[in-house]
Amino acid sequence: MVQPDRAYFGEKDFQQIAVIRAMVADLKLPIELRPCPIVREESGLALSSRNALLTEAEKRTAVCISQALKTSVDFAKNHTVAETHDLVVGALNATKGLEVEYFEIVNGITLQPVTSWDDAPYIVGCITVYCGQRPVRLIDNIKYKEEKDKLTIEILSNDDNITLTIENMLMMLEELASTYKKNIKIIKEEI
Repeated sequence: MVQPDRAYFGEKDFQQIAVIRAMVADLKLPIELRPCPIVREESGLALSSRNALLTEAEKRTAVCISQALKTSVDFAKNHTVAETHDLVVGALNATKGLEVEYFEIVNGITLQPVTSWDDAPYIVGCITVYCGQRPVRLIDNIKYKEEKDKLTIEILSNDDNITLTIENMLMMLEELASTYKKNIKIIKEEI
């Protein structure tokens, strides 16, 4: 049996990543999850094998999904979660050939719905939309909020700064531990 060190998952299926992340943590599996960004067609439509089931006209209609999500990020800056939700659902349901199955704005870690932008440091909108005559079920998502702890390390040889996230530093420490077959205990203190 093989024991992988890393598992790579596409962010398009955001809920799958969140469930697997929780499973890895709960079962204390020694696997590092590496989410991979959504790959999109030039039009903005999230790549999917299901896109092959769409006609060219339906593909042009399906682009409205990513456009509505992208528009909603700016809208959300001055509006509530409920107003943002209604904007996306209303725009897509008003588009001929599209029907929203669900759109939830959730805590990006727990997948629990949020009612305020202050409910979590990581907030994602997850959507499923039916498109076309058949219809074809398409999924997508958008990050509304992603606060990461950041450290700035000054390079002594010059005045340039490098910004590293805590997450990236932890990954580097884990790789070092794996390379040298040593355990590293990480203690996070509030600053």
